[in-house]
Amino acid sequence: MGSELVKIPFEGETVDAEDVTFDASGPMQCSFRLADGTTINLEHAIKKIYRLCDKKKEDGSPIYMLMGQTAIAIVKTPDQTNAKG
Repeated sequence: MGSELVKIPFEGETVDAEDVTFDASGPMQCSFRLADGTTINLEHAIKKIYRLCDKKKEDGSPIYMLMGQTAIAIVKTPDQTNAKG
């Protein structure tokens, strides 16, 4: 675990959180095909993971906050979406 404490927003208040080090194999990617035939690709890159210091779930397990960036690309649209009209 990391050792840097930071203040982050959580459920309407500012709380202490520990900056947790992690290894990632690369960005997470997924694809969605919508009912209208559109295909959307998402790529999410996690930049930071924080474990809240004084907040726990009801079962006592820790709460983690993920900070990252999501890129969205529409890679295919149906012909009727692209047609003039």
